[in-house]
Amino acid sequence: MIATDKDIQFLEALYHNRKPYHGELHDHAATAGTSDGKCSLSFWREDMKRLKMDFAAILDHKQVRHMYQPEWEDGLFIGGTEPGGTLTDIEAELPKFKYNMLVDCTAQLEELLSEFPEYHFLGGKEGHFCYPKFTLERLNELITALKAKGGFFVHPHPKQKMISDNPMDYFFQEETGIEVFYNDNQSEYT
Repeated sequence: MIATDKDIQFLEALYHNRKPYHGELHDHAATAGTSDGKCSLSFWREDMKRLKMDFAAILDHKQVRHMYQPEWEDGLFIGGTEPGGTLTDIEAELPKFKYNMLVDCTAQLEELLSEFPEYHFLGGKEGHFCYPKFTLERLNELITALKAKGGFFVHPHPKQKMISDNPMDYFFQEETGIEVFYNDNQSEYT
C-alpha cells in the first residue's frame, strides 16, 4: 500500500511539532545467497527517494549478507533478518512461524546468532544459518537477548505460517511487535 500525499499530510498533522519518519519495517532485497528479494539495494535507494521514505528494514532470510553490501547505509536501511522455525511445545495445528529481528548493526546480529547454537551460524559476510526449533522458553530467551542488544522482535504475517485459533500462540513477550496487515485489508491473513 503506497501512501498518497494526502495520507502523508494527514499523518504529519497528527505529529505537529514533531518529526514523523516514513518507512517500511519488513522488506527483502536481491542480495544473492538465500535472499528471496526481488529488487537490489540500489533500486531500494532510488525508490525510497521517489516515495519520500526515510528508512527501510531489509530482513533477508537465513543470512546477514545484505548488511555487507556496498550499497548498504546504516540509518537509511535498518538491518536484521527474518528467520523461521518451529515451536516444539505449542498446540498449534502448524507450529511453524517466521519472526523478524531488527538491529542497529551487523555485529549485534552476528553476536546474537552466535549466542544461539541452534542457528548453526557460520559468521561473516556469507554467514548463513538454519531455521531452528525452539521451545517457547528458548524463544523468549532469544527475544530477551535481542532486546538487551537494543533490537526489536516482530512476529510477521502470523496467520500465513502458523495455524492456530489461540491468539496467545501468536504472542511471545511484552514489547514485541505483531504484524497485523498483510498485502491488503481483504486478505484472509489480515
